[in-house]
Amino acid sequence: MSKSSNRHRYMLRDLVLFFRKVGDAADVDSKKDHEGALFDEGRAAAYREVLNSIKNHAVSLGVPLEDLGLEGFDPLSDPLALPPELDTSARRGPA
Repeated sequence: MSKSSNRHRYMLRDLVLFFRKVGDAADVDSKKDHEGALFDEGRAAAYREVLNSIKNHAVSLGVPLEDLGLEGFDPLSDPLALPPELDTSARRGPA
């Protein structure tokens, strides 16, 4: 596989992980009692829809879901929070 192709794969995987992180934050915020809770709920739903679309396209194009961090993940029903093995921020040491 070419170097350029790998960059695209890593970029898409990073986007998937980023969408899961910010989607999870929106999901958590939507459960708080504040004026913007409905907005946060909509944001979380939008990230779920984007992740579902990426997953569906990957399946139709034969892109392995494990390459994208989507293996065994259902964006429409599973928590958006990253599992520990995908959360690189959890592996960082003290600042």
